[in-house]
Amino acid sequence: MTKEKSERRRRGRVPVRLEVTVRHEGREIPMVSRNLSLKGLACSPHPLLKENACCQIGISLTEAIQVSIKGRVVRVDDSEVGIDFLATDPESFVHLKKIVEYNSRHPEAVAVELLNPAFPLSRPRILLFRRGKRRR
Repeated sequence: MTKEKSERRRRGRVPVRLEVTVRHEGREIPMVSRNLSLKGLACSPHPLLKENACCQIGISLTEAIQVSIKGRVVRVDDSEVGIDFLATDPESFVHLKKIVEYNSRHPEAVAVELLNPAFPLSRPRILLFRRGKRRR
């Protein structure tokens, strides 16, 4: 990774191996994370995942504690897949934050990251859910 690219990151990554499930086009794909941040995930490659594909990431911490995150595949190569997080519920975010803090060399830095936006404020909004009239 070039120095220029690493300086653009707005969230610190932590190396962590977690079993994750990526749901894409009705399929559940078991994968293993390589690193994780509050904004994304790098994991093992899989031939079904293509760039710009929307997916749902599931991380099972216990039977009762499930983390669910809506994401988009932003990078695919022979060694890994990069997924950008788009949305999550508040409870899942709390668990994600704890995972990152627990695996960080500087857990106090995670709270500081939250004071700054994860993306430029001028970035166009991404429509996460289709809007429209319901058919009856």
